[in-house]
Amino acid sequence: MSPLRESTLSVVGAGVMAEAIIAGVLERQLVPAASIVASHPRADRRTALSDKHGIQVTADNADAARRGDVVVLGIKPQVMPGVLAELRGNLAPGKLVISIIAGATTQALRRGLDHAALVRVMPNTPAQIGEGVNIWYATRRSPMSASWRWRPRSAAPGPPTCSW
Repeated sequence: MSPLRESTLSVVGAGVMAEAIIAGVLERQLVPAASIVASHPRADRRTALSDKHGIQVTADNADAARRGDVVVLGIKPQVMPGVLAELRGNLAPGKLVISIIAGATTQALRRGLDHAALVRVMPNTPAQIGEGVNIWYATRRSPMSASWRWRPRSAAPGPPTCSW
């Protein structure tokens, strides 16, 4: 059983890579569909995500972030300042925030969110079909237990890797 099974996963900015993460989480039965909430600005995209995956959707990024125990930021870099401002003040101190935003530094995320429990993940294109490699970095303020949740069950010795 997944240690995330009792958690709610929020995805802010449910684009292609974020949808791949949602699909992987559902396929591996890490979190039930009813425990995933995704935000996206376009109504047609929200409908498509809900219809395809059976997840909750919203146009409100802050609402999505508040509802999740773990929050994945899947937004595009050009909208990052505005979205981080929306989320600022809506994240409980211990809430784990995982960013897949290309080029976003932990310092920029920390400042923009005023939040320290961060993990940066850089998935590659094959992750969209469940065959990719992910490199991740956790800040010191990330709860170790939360960071380790993302370690695969059969991980090889050495530094932990991120697996969706």
